[in-house]
Amino acid sequence: MVQRIRAYVEELFKDAPATRQAHDLKEEVCSNLIDKYVDLTGDGLSEEEAYNIAVASIGDTDALFAELRGGGQTAEGMKYRRRSALRISIAVGMYILSVVPILLVGESGAEGDEIKALVAMFVICAVATVLLVYNALSKPKYQKLDDTMVEEFREWKQTKKQGDPLYNALSGVLWTLVVIVYFVVSFLFTAWPYSWLIFLVGVALQQIMHAVFLLRKR
Repeated sequence: MVQRIRAYVEELFKDAPATRQAHDLKEEVCSNLIDKYVDLTGDGLSEEEAYNIAVASIGDTDALFAELRGGGQTAEGMKYRRRSALRISIAVGMYILSVVPILLVGESGAEGDEIKALVAMFVICAVATVLLVYNALSKPKYQKLDDTMVEEFREWKQTKKQGDPLYNALSGVLWTLVVIVYFVVSFLFTAWPYSWLIFLVGVALQQIMHAVFLLRKR
């Protein structure tokens, strides 16, 4: 019966794309089917009943094969990608423009303007950061349609591809701010020989953030 299951999976995946990911999926499905079949027969079901239940648990593979070929982008996903591109572009533009107040102060040199310029810079960066975090948290999550192997695999693949959206957003924000702080400190205090240490602080902060996210998942 195990050979019958393997033959069934081979037939099922005959139209799958010839990729490493599709091959790994086929092996995973075959292994899961055999395990399920063994469990069902161990619970007292006949071989034929166990086989039928096991193969029925696979689900519809057509949509999955389309995704493996690169054509499975949903309308919701495409809509989010367009909005995400706009939000990220605005946020990056704000980070770039945040140094303008500092540059303007360098030309005017009026007393007290440096503090105002720093406040303006951090306000612009704060708005850009909020925009990036909102963009990450608003990313649609994959919703399983049923409990079949295909749906479980699609959910796992989507989660693995995205990673933790909040962590990715905050990591990008962190290093953008590190670069901004580096140039601001270097220009305002002429600290070029020592300001590179800011990047080491950035590395330490990212490791701390990574540890916090790992602890949150446990």
